[in-house]
Amino acid sequence: MENKPVWTEPEIYDWSKHERFTADDIINSKPERVKQLLRLNFTPRPYQIRMARAGLKKGNSLICLQTGAGKTFVRIFIRFNL
Repeated sequence: MENKPVWTEPEIYDWSKHERFTADDIINSKPERVKQLLRLNFTPRPYQIRMARAGLKKGNSLICLQTGAGKTFVRIFIRFNL
């Protein structure tokens, strides 16, 4: 019986090959491009990008959306780009 490793180390990601972008590049892009830039497993909705744009430009914002409408994505995006 051959001993196969149960766990193998993942390849180290080469960030030098990663596309460079700023928060402005993201908030001024279409949802499909935002998904590609942020390497998301979902496509953000257009209103989420508009809300993030407002939050980054004005400083204080209040997000009022229904349950499951994507408030968390907007909050995290703004938090990590201030």
